[in-house]
Amino acid sequence: MVIQAKRYGSKNRVSLSAVQEIYGVQAYYKADEAWVIKNSFFTKSASALAEACSVQLFDRKALQELILDPTDTAKEVYQEVEPEPRKGPTCGKSLVVCQGKPNRFFGCSSFLLTVQLYFKDTYYL
Repeated sequence: MVIQAKRYGSKNRVSLSAVQEIYGVQAYYKADEAWVIKNSFFTKSASALAEACSVQLFDRKALQELILDPTDTAKEVYQEVEPEPRKGPTCGKSLVVCQGKPNRFFGCSSFLLTVQLYFKDTYYL
């Protein structure tokens, strides 16, 4: 399987060239499937070529359906996710998830009180 994934502005439609590129890559690597995943939408010509070449297109809506259970909201999913352990880039100490007033954030485990006062080693999720 070969996958092309790019981030476009929400108002920019993905053109025919994205499908042409992934179709060429699929042939080169002799892949069984080819997918194009974008956070925007595809032009009619891109969709027509994808159908003719058996390339799977995932636009903004399909991507959301792929990621989210239709009954969940993005906020619910975000709140349930436990991030993988991380180290602070400056001190190398473990980062822990802290609960701020609006959101959760990463704070340095050795400076929890300092983080709340100065936000020096704070990395938002």
